[in-house]
Amino acid sequence: DARAVDQTATNAGDLSNGRNLHSTGFGVNVSHRLTPLSALSADLSLNRNSSTGDDRTTRLRSLSATYTTRLSKQVDLSLSARRTLFNSDVDPYNESAIVASLRMRF
Repeated sequence: DARAVDQTATNAGDLSNGRNLHSTGFGVNVSHRLTPLSALSADLSLNRNSSTGDDRTTRLRSLSATYTTRLSKQVDLSLSARRTLFNSDVDPYNESAIVASLRMRF
């Protein structure tokens, strides 16, 4: 349960018109070492926010998977895929991303 510190402040964001904000969330991470030099991990998070007074609710769901491997003594490679869904009356969005990173140590 969260209440605004300054009741006179205005905010045009979602859930700003309610007097009380209720937030719940859940997250889980699973990792598995495939070889001595590589690993696979997955993350799932679910969040829900609702406010009293205007009956607005937002939901954020995110799922990601990451593969990491050491290519040499100085080089690591990481490949990630992410899917995010944000449900809201005001500004909903969906996001898909693929990210690759190469880390080199000198």
